[in-house]
Amino acid sequence: KTIVDVAEAIRKDAPLDRIMGTWYKATSGEVSKNPAQPLVDIGKIVPDFTLFDSARFIRPMGGNVFRTFPIESYRGCPYLCTYCNSPMQRSLSKEQDLGNFLRRKKLNVLESEITSLVENYDPEFLYFVDDSFLARPKKEVVEFCEFYKNVGLPFWFNTRPENCTENNMRLLKEAGCYRISFGIECGNESYRKNVLLRNVTNDQIVESFRVIAESQIPFSINLIIGMPGETRELVFDTIELVRSIGGYDTLTVSIFTPYHGTVLRNVAVKNKWLNSDALTKHTTSSSLLDMPPPYLSAKDIDGLMRVIPLYVYFPKNEWNEIRKAEIADSIGDDVLAHYSG
Repeated sequence: KTIVDVAEAIRKDAPLDRIMGTWYKATSGEVSKNPAQPLVDIGKIVPDFTLFDSARFIRPMGGNVFRTFPIESYRGCPYLCTYCNSPMQRSLSKEQDLGNFLRRKKLNVLESEITSLVENYDPEFLYFVDDSFLARPKKEVVEFCEFYKNVGLPFWFNTRPENCTENNMRLLKEAGCYRISFGIECGNESYRKNVLLRNVTNDQIVESFRVIAESQIPFSINLIIGMPGETRELVFDTIELVRSIGGYDTLTVSIFTPYHGTVLRNVAVKNKWLNSDALTKHTTSSSLLDMPPPYLSAKDIDGLMRVIPLYVYFPKNEWNEIRKAEIADSIGDDVLAHYSG
């Protein structure tokens, strides 16, 4: 709605300083801070994919290439992870009396959207963009799977491992689930619970992945390193946890990105590990944090990111050799090439 209002103002040569959902800086330097737009009803949003070239939808997934279309079944996230911007979105909406930012499409609306998409675009694959697909009532999961059996298309989603019960996994397998991505992020229970606000034990995570692996739905695991106050020892706690998990076929490592509005960004700024004006880059860019020992430096983080999959995959008696690959010089590059080949 904000984008439409801006576009219409430009088209009509109307003032730009009073559009809801924007701040406007005049040539004088004065800033007009307008209130936010009301939250939209996502059940009424139907993307017009005819605006895109058909090549836009061709993408690889799990070793195959599909004509893939995105689906949003809900917006926002119910969790409070301190590295994520979703809690901030919920807080802002509450503070501004906009209501609950977390909104799910009613199942009949979602069914109608998927049916229309199949009829109009002939997709080969559906990609659910929800933050955590299974963070919904059990009844909805059952009803979705019953409907989706008739769709007959493979699909992907992201979720948390603790939401994967044996019944959920069986239903999802029967419905045609092709792949799932899971964020573990950190393997140290104390840090994960007290700093990241993810209250689940390592034993629970390992048991969840046993259930997930037995479903025979392929899945990937995502990690984050370089978070505020993280040490090399904490990273190796994460490595040890991943080594105790079986069944995944892909391991992705990202570097902590201090998004504005997140708790951990504020922690980094408060500790003078981050300039308050710093702008985030990408989850694979070098860390923006400047932490003193024993915490990880940006160089340490870059080095670990190069080799974490090797520490996970190879026996510990080869770790001393693998450590050489953390340094991006001729020796480290040769060691990395040897183990990666």
